[in-house]
Amino acid sequence: MGGEAAARLPVRVAVRCRPQHEADGEPCISIPEGSSTVTVHSGEEEATFTFDACFGSDVAQHDVYSDLVAGPMAALFDGFNCTILAYGQTGSGKTYSMMGSTDEGASPAERARAAGIIPRFGAELFERAASFPGAATRLARAFFSR
Repeated sequence: MGGEAAARLPVRVAVRCRPQHEADGEPCISIPEGSSTVTVHSGEEEATFTFDACFGSDVAQHDVYSDLVAGPMAALFDGFNCTILAYGQTGSGKTYSMMGSTDEGASPAERARAAGIIPRFGAELFERAASFPGAATRLARAFFSR
């Protein structure tokens, strides 16, 4: 992606639906395969919402990452800032999407498959940075906690 194209990279809004839990009752969300819409069913009523990308509960972490991060990653290496934000209700799956599985009993292969956006982004970022001859990599970490 060239610098000019990256400068016009639009904000994208995606939705990812977590797997249904038994306590949730009857399934009330449908995402037609390959669609950018989510339909919420409530009794006799339904509402359809359109997004730039929709991911059902059966979509692999790798597929979510590939669809949502390729553009921002290319823009980053063209010199532009990028942000990936997860927003949603408590228990909606933000941590799983961003970090991946926290199953400590999982095999290394299972943990790699279940890695979320942040560990995949970090790995790709340093992989790409290392491919520039003579490039130096400096990592700074900052956080705020109360």
